[in-house]
Amino acid sequence: MQVLMYLQKLALILFQFQRNIQEFNDESVMDIAIKEERIILTFDSDYGTLVFREGYKPSAGVIYFRWQSFRPSQPGEFLKTLLLTKQYHFKGFFTVIGNENLRQHIIK
Repeated sequence: MQVLMYLQKLALILFQFQRNIQEFNDESVMDIAIKEERIILTFDSDYGTLVFREGYKPSAGVIYFRWQSFRPSQPGEFLKTLLLTKQYHFKGFFTVIGNENLRQHIIK
């Protein structure tokens, strides 16, 4: 929840899916994100499979946190810093944020 609080302070509109609601599987989340042009923020590598193997094309982009361990506030703090620097663009990219690096792949 701390991640959402940080991002809400940046006036971003977020739509949170809870894993225990069966109707919101990865494909459903992807369909909604595509339809509503939302960025997907995830810790789930399955979204890479959906984009690069299954052909989903979320135009707003996907940000995948590939972190092994972290404090609850760290993803939000990191994303806040990233957005404020305006060094990266996320629309049309699958962004992988690792412990030591950040990579971006164009969603074609």
